[in-house]
Amino acid sequence: MAQLPAHSKGDDRSFNAALVSFGSFGIMCGVLIEVEPIYLLEVTRVRLPLDDRLKGLMETLDFSGADVVDAAREPFHFEVVVNPHDTGRGAYVTTMYDREYDGNHTPPPLSPAGLGPGDDVVALMGKLSDSLPALVGGLANLIVPAEYPLLDKVLGTPGEIFYSEATFQKALSAEIGVALEDAARVLELMLATPQVKDYAGLLAFRYVKGSKALLAFTKFDTTCTIELPAAYADSTAAFYDGVWERLEAAGIPYTMHWGQMNNFTAQRVRNMFGEAVDAWIQSRNTLMEAQSRAVFSSPFLRQCGLV
Repeated sequence: MAQLPAHSKGDDRSFNAALVSFGSFGIMCGVLIEVEPIYLLEVTRVRLPLDDRLKGLMETLDFSGADVVDAAREPFHFEVVVNPHDTGRGAYVTTMYDREYDGNHTPPPLSPAGLGPGDDVVALMGKLSDSLPALVGGLANLIVPAEYPLLDKVLGTPGEIFYSEATFQKALSAEIGVALEDAARVLELMLATPQVKDYAGLLAFRYVKGSKALLAFTKFDTTCTIELPAAYADSTAAFYDGVWERLEAAGIPYTMHWGQMNNFTAQRVRNMFGEAVDAWIQSRNTLMEAQSRAVFSSPFLRQCGLV
C-alpha cells in the first residue's frame, strides 16, 4: 500500500487519499476520497407550466431569470419530472441548493409510503398495476401527488433528504442519455409516442457532467439522463420500444444505462459509441489473456459485440 499523499488543499476541511494495490493482472486501482464539511440541502419542488420557457431551461440549464428559488446560481441538483397523463397542470420541478449546516434544523418528514424528499421516483411505480390498464392515467394522477409532494425550502442533511423507509415493489426502469441541447426535443418525442397512453410511469430528467470512460452512457459533455420508471407491465416494455424506435427514426444520438432495461445489439452499441468500442475491445484483449477472456465473458457481452 502506498503512503498517503501530501495534503493538497492546505486546510483541515478535506483530504485526498490514494490507495494502490496490485491484482493478478498487475492492474493498479486508485481510490480518491475528498471530504467536505457537513452541509444542508434546501429542497423546493413546484409545478411549472410545461411551456417553451421550461423547455428552454431544460436544454440550456441557463437559470438566469428562471422561476427557481435562486436564479443567480446553479442548483446543487435539478430535476424535471413529467407525468405524461397530467401535462396540463405542468411538470414537477425540483431544485436543491447546498446551505450552511445548522444543527437546529428539523429533519423533513417522510411521505405516507415512507419516501424522503430526495427519493427516486422509481419508488412510486410499484404502486401502479397492469391489472387495470384502463385506469393507468387515473392511477398515476392519484398516486403521484400523494407520494411526490410539493416542497418549500425543506432543509436536511443529504442523509435526511435521500432517506427512505419504503417497501420497494416490482417495477421497471430504463434510462437514456442524450445531449443537453436535445432534452426538450426528446421530451416532446416521448409525449408523442403512441404507446404513452398505456404507459404506467413517469419521465424524469436529470443532468450530470460527461464522463471520459470509453463506454460511459453519460458520454455527452453535459448529459441529460432521462429515467423512465414505471409499473412492471407489458405496456411499459412497449413504451420503451416505441421511444427507442422514434429516437433512431429522428436521428437523435442517445445512449442507454448499462444496468437497466435496454435495447442493446452490436450495431446499436457501435452506433452509440463509435470507435470507442474498438478501443474498449483492444484494452480488454491487452489486459487479459485468451483463457481469462473466455472466463470473463457472457451472452450479454456477445450480444453487445464486446468480445
